[in-house]
This record gives sequence, C-alpha cells and structure tokens, in this order.
Amino acid sequence: MKAPSEKQILTILILLSVLLSYCSGQKSKNEDDKGGKTKTPEVIFEIEQNGVNIKPEKNIFSLNRSPFTIRLKMVNIDGAYVSTSFDGYYYNLTDSIDMKRLPAIILPEYGKNMEKEIYIDSVAFHFWCSCPEDLPPYFTNTFDKITTIGDTIIGERTIENYWSNKTDYKIETISSDIYIMLLVVEHKNQQPVKELNRQKYIIRFAVNKNEHHRGFIYRIFSNNSLYY
Repeated sequence: MKAPSEKQILTILILLSVLLSYCSGQKSKNEDDKGGKTKTPEVIFEIEQNGVNIKPEKNIFSLNRSPFTIRLKMVNIDGAYVSTSFDGYYYNLTDSIDMKRLPAIILPEYGKNMEKEIYIDSVAFHFWCSCPEDLPPYFTNTFDKITTIGDTIIGERTIENYWSNKTDYKIETISSDIYIMLLVVEHKNQQPVKELNRQKYIIRFAVNKNEHHRGFIYRIFSNNSLYY
C-alpha cells in the first residue's frame, strides 16, 4: 500500500467529518420508532480460523500463523471503534481513563476490507462499521461480508495480511501479539458522547517448530558457561 499524499490526507480528514455526521445522525439505539425502549447496544467479538470458532482463554485468542476471520456481532448498533497494536498502549489503559480524544485519532480504511488485512497502529483507532453504500469510498463498510439477522448486524473481516510501519506483510510472517481494544460508543451532535462498553483482547500466534529449535540452539551457545 502506498503512503497517501498530502492531498489525500486532507480529503480523508474532510470525509471523516462526513462519517461522524452519519454516526451522530442515526436514531438512538436505545429507542425504537415509537419511542419505546429497546435492547442496549452490544458488540460480540469472535475469531474463526480454518472453519473453527476459536474460544478465548482469559480474553486471549491462540491462533496459528495463517489467515483468520474476525467477526463482530453488533446488536442495535452498526459499528465499533477498534485499536489494534503490537505495544498494547490503549489495551493497557485503565478503564477509568476515558477516550475524550477519540474523534481526533480515528483513521479511515479502504472500503470493504479490500486489502484483506488488519492495520497495526499504536496511535489510531479504526471505525469498523456497516456503512451505507452512498458514503464516500473511504468510509464504505469495513467488512468483506455482512449479514443482518433481526436487530443484529454480523460483520466479518478476512485477515490475510497485516499493515505495520507503512508496509504490508503476510500474516504468516507475524511474530508479535496483537493487542485489541474495542469501544462501543453512543453519538450525539457529531461527537461521541458516551462510552457504552469497552472490551480488551489479545491475539497470540503460535511459534513454529523450526523457530523454537533455532531459539533453543541460540540459548545454548549464547551461555558462556558452556564453553568452560
């Protein structure tokens, strides 16, 4: 992926305001068409690999280094803010620290997950949403598959690559954990006004046998005591 030009960055910032306007203009998910109460918005985070739904242990998903699918089940809401990083900056924040700067740190993606990738960034959040087709191209939906069942939107992102330091890599080459923080947020007057839910996960990738063997040999020969 080529780094965007200054003109493209300016265009992105302008389009971002369109996205926030869209989010704020949606009917409150706590109120139905007749003014009655509905279910509280909820997002369920899932991962599937090789056709198997991976169950997390203590919020850690253990995966092989091969393509996988992230699935968001969004109940009474059409999107969530997601941070994905190697250093876990947002992941390690205490829940008492709110995200007042959220509007200033949202970066757009190419629509419909065309690159089949996950963006690794220590600073930015991304808005993973089921957005309408008439929004500008930078803000079309960020899922490559969407299914709607009643009040639930199921969005799926196929992950075959990851983007880090302005470079694309195959997911098979990844060697670091991915720290995820997901925010479910209520909007009003073009601004996030209330955090409804905060979720934290780690994606941990298995080390293959060859790497484990090389690491074991290195530790043996780097121990000076073995030479005496």
